[in-house]
Amino acid sequence: ECLGPTRFVTTNDDALASLGLQSVLAVPIEDTEFILTLTASRTPPMSGPEELATLHAYANHQAVVLSREKTFSEFENAYRATLHTTVDALELSRPELRGHHRRVADLATGLASALELKPDSISALEDAARVHDVGLLGGPDAMVNAALEFQHPELGAAMLSALPNGETLARIVMEHHETFDGFGFPKNLSGDQISQEGAILGLAEFVIERTSANPVGGAESFHTAAQRVQEESGQRFSATLARTAHEHLLKIANSPFSPGDCVRIKGNPADVCSGCPAASAQVPCWELEVDQRRCGRHGDKDCEGCVVYQTWSRPKE
Repeated sequence: ECLGPTRFVTTNDDALASLGLQSVLAVPIEDTEFILTLTASRTPPMSGPEELATLHAYANHQAVVLSREKTFSEFENAYRATLHTTVDALELSRPELRGHHRRVADLATGLASALELKPDSISALEDAARVHDVGLLGGPDAMVNAALEFQHPELGAAMLSALPNGETLARIVMEHHETFDGFGFPKNLSGDQISQEGAILGLAEFVIERTSANPVGGAESFHTAAQRVQEESGQRFSATLARTAHEHLLKIANSPFSPGDCVRIKGNPADVCSGCPAASAQVPCWELEVDQRRCGRHGDKDCEGCVVYQTWSRPKE
């Protein structure tokens, strides 16, 4: 029975009767694809003017709520995209950072899984890791402004706190340079004052920085990085985190490597490796002629600067 452009009542339906229902009252929520329904098991049906008016007012309220949720969702998606674009620009401006955020995120989530963190915590950690150094573009000249190195966790956290429910991501980014012994920055937090996610992110970046080439020198192998983590146990990192990371890194280092696996290890876009001569020839890239190697596309000057070469071209330690 139609009761107006936005209200209707269905009665005496055999399917409803089989469920023990005598009536269903439904009101479309304006400007959405949703319908607010209210079921009843009494007779007569709930179709009085006052009942309909109340339900219609409630449906209009829900329309406002849904509209706001959509607006917040659109804002969050757009803002996240902006942060990711900003990080991409940072990596383009500093060749030694190419693939850095993806590599850190991959390692951090692997460590979080090994530590059996909850899925929501792993997801938040991954989101934070993908933009953890966004604060490095918060100053006038990130290339030469040394003070920015100590400010970027707070700047990045401020950017993330603008997201709806961004407090968790902001805290993880704020803490990723804190250390277990309290000698980190920017707040000199120590021990349990640092969230587990923040500590994992800090360790992941520690490893990725050492297994990446930089203006000072080449990359270390995963074997060496595992040893360095172990040496920092109880100082930069908690004993539990250091032990888990040491085991995880050795597992990576001792896993088989096949030509074309660089994208998994290096964390660069797949198109860098998709046409690599090493992958098609099924030989390690360091066995190719120099002009065929793609070190530069990964941000490395040569094989000595590549963690893949350092880890898999030599006998296992």
